[in-house]
Amino acid sequence: MAGRCRTAADPRGTLPCRDRQRYAPGRQRPVTGAVASACGSTRLHAAVVDANRIKRLSRAAIERTRRGEAAPRRLACNARPHAAVRAPPSPTRTPCMPLHRPSRSARWSGLAVLAACSLSAPALAARDWTFDEATTLPAGWSTTTDGAGNAWHVVADAAHSAPHAVHIAEAEVPGEASLYSPLLALAADETELSFRHRWNLEVAPYDGGVLEIAVDGGGFVDILDAGGRFVSGGYDATLAPCCGGNPIGGRAAWSGGERAGFIATRVALPPGPAGRTVQLRWRFGTDSSTAAPAPNGWWIDTVRLGPAGSTQPTVDLAPAALGFTVVAPSTAAAPVMLANLGADPLAYTVVVVDAEAACSAAPLPWLTATPAGGALGAGAATNLWFAARGDVLAAGRYRATACVRSNDPARPEARVAIDVTVAAAGSPLFCSGFELGETGRCDDGGTVVRSGPLNWPVPADFAGLAIDLVTGTHGPKTGGVPADVNLYAGDGSGALSVYWYADVVPEAFVAGVVDVNTTGAVDFSLLQPGALVHENPFYSLLSKPLDHWLAGATGYLGFKFWNEQTGQVNYGFLHLQTTAPAGFPATVLDYAYDRSGAAIRIP
Repeated sequence: MAGRCRTAADPRGTLPCRDRQRYAPGRQRPVTGAVASACGSTRLHAAVVDANRIKRLSRAAIERTRRGEAAPRRLACNARPHAAVRAPPSPTRTPCMPLHRPSRSARWSGLAVLAACSLSAPALAARDWTFDEATTLPAGWSTTTDGAGNAWHVVADAAHSAPHAVHIAEAEVPGEASLYSPLLALAADETELSFRHRWNLEVAPYDGGVLEIAVDGGGFVDILDAGGRFVSGGYDATLAPCCGGNPIGGRAAWSGGERAGFIATRVALPPGPAGRTVQLRWRFGTDSSTAAPAPNGWWIDTVRLGPAGSTQPTVDLAPAALGFTVVAPSTAAAPVMLANLGADPLAYTVVVVDAEAACSAAPLPWLTATPAGGALGAGAATNLWFAARGDVLAAGRYRATACVRSNDPARPEARVAIDVTVAAAGSPLFCSGFELGETGRCDDGGTVVRSGPLNWPVPADFAGLAIDLVTGTHGPKTGGVPADVNLYAGDGSGALSVYWYADVVPEAFVAGVVDVNTTGAVDFSLLQPGALVHENPFYSLLSKPLDHWLAGATGYLGFKFWNEQTGQVNYGFLHLQTTAPAGFPATVLDYAYDRSGAAIRIP
């Protein structure tokens, strides 16, 4: 007969040593979320659930619990205590904890679970919502409509956890639309709410969103006024209190411009006793002024409720693996979202190496990361764009690894697998290539003019590369011969710089797109696919270094210029690749513009 052991888990020595070693707390078997929810909790502890009873649950009931609906009364956790384990007293609500299997004679199955739940404990809603299971709001979630009739709904155009997020469009009339969570009974350790969100709104802070909470059936108040606290990703603006009729005007909110990446917001919930019931609402208000170009509005995803997280810098990468195709000889890029889930700043660098190589290996010449490094505040997020050049690779499949090094103490080096397929050029992907006699007009009679792959090097001297965007003429800048854009090495600094010929083109304000910031600095924007170049962005005609590009980047320089053939201002973009530390070597990959004067989106 096997010997008996006394441990903290079994002080009376009722179990054979081999059983307690095999089923020690450190070797607990997982319990499925559906069964856990059916028993009135998302975690289970010390009693045996009647396996036959759970087997009789209908598939529909199981699915309801997965979606966060309350379990029917007959699904309450009618557990009988196991002889070897004393079940705890039954308070109003007893949380459930995993426990080891007490005997080898007990048969394990996915439904015969070890559990003890207070019979009076109510069934809890799911604590993780990704909005990915259907194209409608999950059970228990609801929405109101704004002044234009817009409501929150599930979309697939942008998401943190693919394929779906919830979204409300930005209206051009006064009104508000709210997204409501289910009623949630809080456990003692459910002290923090987190969610991911992004927005694209008019630049001035007239439209925006707030988070509110109602406790135990009371009215909704702002999460901060209720005693909550933002751990990361808190409000970043104050909505204008006048001039447009926004119902939440004058309040601190998320507002102003575009956040292309899903930032991470963490909220310490207002303190209070376990068992209280709360409801959350994301409230979005608009005024009667303009809206950002579509797609606009506010997107929310990956809502979680649970214990407080770490305050240290925390790397989050999505997706963990990336694959895309580039058609030779063009250049294509795809993003990976990097976020800081911690409350302390995250400093990071990115290097791309061969798939099997160590992160200390030499960087690959055909695949670049933009940005190659930087810092993210609490909850902030950015897209890391990985660009592959099809002009230096033969057709085939290529694998690489992106190494993200940071001051995250738990994950100082994170790796992302990248799989790139280079396809041989087939039918023309671009419009006219400005050959002799061509007008630059698209083959289909459209208005977008695309140069096609160019791969023009930019000389690292003061003359640099001057480009006439209409005729395609290019070469060193020549005195007295106007062009549209001139890339060159700045006098004295040697840094990659730009000149727009605005002083010799009096017909229009010819300039490049610049960032909007609160410091008053003028930095030409480093745009990426999806960006819209139109009349609303801020422009500058200054001749100055391309500061965002000097550390090495692959992206797009937005501009507007005077088209002498059409006699009007056109909007376009220049696809540019640069190298650290001063931007050289630099290559113009391609460019495009809309000759009708309409806005143009970077594909």
